[in-house]
Amino acid sequence: MASPFSGMGDPEIHGTTRTTLAAAGTLLDSSDPVQIIDCGGAARDVTLPAERAGKMFIISNISDAAEAITLKNDAGTALATISQYQTAWCFSDGTGWTTVLGAAATVQT
Repeated sequence: MASPFSGMGDPEIHGTTRTTLAAAGTLLDSSDPVQIIDCGGAARDVTLPAERAGKMFIISNISDAAEAITLKNDAGTALATISQYQTAWCFSDGTGWTTVLGAAATVQT
């Protein structure tokens, strides 16, 4: 039986960026796949790049208050809301993004 992920291409997981946002953010195709984000005092939008088979992001909200990240695709459609201390796994099959929200994370700085 073929893997349900076989059409996605080779997954890419390497590299981490830690960011404090002062405004909405946009991830690029070349952005590190692990994004640790502090919202910087307010709820923020984060936009994913255009869909590409095999592209993945793990996005963790480490804000120190109840500040949410609204995750959007490149067309501006909201995909998920990542609450304080939540993490989302986003992956593309080349035609769309699938997002899986995880439970609260333990944050150590």
